Amino acid sequence: MTNLLNPNKYRYNEQSTKYIRNTITSWISELNTNYVLTVQFPIEKRTDDYEYSKSLLKSTMKDLEYFLLGNDWYKHHIPFIAFCESSISGTYHYHIFIYDNDVKLQDMKDALNKVFEKTGYDMHNLYLDPFFTVNTPNYCTKEIMGDKNRHFDTDRIITSFELFDIDTRYSKSQSRRARAKPKRKR
Repeated sequence: MTNLLNPNKYRYNEQSTKYIRNTITSWISELNTNYVLTVQFPIEKRTDDYEYSKSLLKSTMKDLEYFLLGNDWYKHHIPFIAFCESSISGTYHYHIFIYDNDVKLQDMKDALNKVFEKTGYDMHNLYLDPFFTVNTPNYCTKEIMGDKNRHFDTDRIITSFELFDIDTRYSKSQSRRARAKPKRKR
């Protein structure tokens, strides 16, 4: 496990860092992001432990997807990319780019309200921005640093597939279904 904020992991290179940030920004822009959701945990749950904050994010996003899609949300989940940031105090929060054209703004707001009720979070902990601006990806990549070989710490970028381990779970359920189907007699 890499230390997310280890400044010695890569020797900072300004030119490579600029290239990496621009590449990530272009990639995010091409995804046609519909919403940007900022998740900052309540004071009593804020942590400088990356793995714990990631588990809190997983729980929060699982609740959101459940309230949007129901019990089988993981079969056709809403794709997103989360960027982890460290605040001045050293605790983590996330900026999440949601790119699904089928999710309506009102449905997203209703699901967030249900998450608020379930978790006890308030409007300051989860902030939904339905407007995607050009500067948003630049803001989210400000802590990403690269070395002269254009290496950077990818722990800061979490896809929904990685967070929920969707590919593995989906392929297992598909193979179970395939084995369970009776063969037809000809």
